[in-house]
Amino acid sequence: MRQILSSGQVPTCVFCENDDMAVGAINACVELGYRVPEDVSFIGYDDMSYSQYLTPPLTTVRKPTSQIIKKGVASLMDILEVDGDAKITQEVIDPEIIVRSSVLNRNAD
Repeated sequence: MRQILSSGQVPTCVFCENDDMAVGAINACVELGYRVPEDVSFIGYDDMSYSQYLTPPLTTVRKPTSQIIKKGVASLMDILEVDGDAKITQEVIDPEIIVRSSVLNRNAD
C-alpha cells in the first residue's frame, strides 16, 4: 500500500483480499497522512469478528462459511456412500456485503 500511495496515483477505493490485509493497508494510509474513507475507501473480505471494531469500521464481504461447509460435507458423504459414482456438482453460494464506515459514498452529494 505504501508503494501504491507513493506512486502519485492514489486510488479512491481498495478491495483487499482479506480483512487482515485491509488493516495493514489502512495503517499504511494513516501513517502517510491519508484519511480513510475521505481519501481512500477500503473493502475487506472475510468479515472477521474484529472488523466492526476498527476505526473506521471495515466494510467487508461475509462468506457463508457454515453453509459452504455443510454443503461440502453433504456432497462428500454422497460420494462416499455411492462408491465415488455420485454426480459432482458445482454451486454458487452468494456472499453478503457488510457495509460499514470504511467506504465513502461519493454519490451522496
